[in-house]
Amino acid sequence: KVALLIGNRHYLHHKQLKAPMVDVHALSTLLRQLDFKVVSLLDLRKAEMQMAVNEFLLLLDKGVYGLLYYAGHGYENFGNSFMVPIDAPSAYTSAHCLCVQQVLQGMQQRRTGLNVFLLDMCRKRGWGLAPRGVMEPTLPHPSRCADAEAYELSQGELSNGIFVTFLKRWLLEDEKITVLLDKVAEDMGTLEITRGRQALELRSNLSERRALTDPI
Repeated sequence: KVALLIGNRHYLHHKQLKAPMVDVHALSTLLRQLDFKVVSLLDLRKAEMQMAVNEFLLLLDKGVYGLLYYAGHGYENFGNSFMVPIDAPSAYTSAHCLCVQQVLQGMQQRRTGLNVFLLDMCRKRGWGLAPRGVMEPTLPHPSRCADAEAYELSQGELSNGIFVTFLKRWLLEDEKITVLLDKVAEDMGTLEITRGRQALELRSNLSERRALTDPI
């Protein structure tokens, strides 16, 4: 079981985020309790993000469980999601970012036992349009998308973001991953301050019972 956790906080040309560092640390601790081999990285530039993803893909193989978590700025355009590195210019395009669907395709090609992609990011930006990208993903990739203000509704510098606050409650449970994330979504729906601004979006094609607690 292998996990790559990326948290982008200190952007050069965009709003600074408070929670990614704390969120990455919290998830790293919990995933190690589930016997994941975890690589945690903070504040990556475009080349560094691409290199980290490439190295992560090399660790995946038949039957391996792969989990990738990203916290930071991002956006969605024409059905494709993009992760924004810290060195993206103020008027960035998809060429400055990493396409989630391309990463998912790489994970699928490794014939893994389970792929989980957790996107803890915005899915809109305030200007312009990006060019069309690649096809819709077909792998299980639970994701939470929201605007940056809702994402940052946390108490102080050392508090988790909304998604990880609720995810921590369930992550160690012996539940099918889709059931676990449904419970996270239900919990998030009870929070009045984010209602209508932040929600958990789940996409999955997982038919077997796969849990993060499974022995590999």
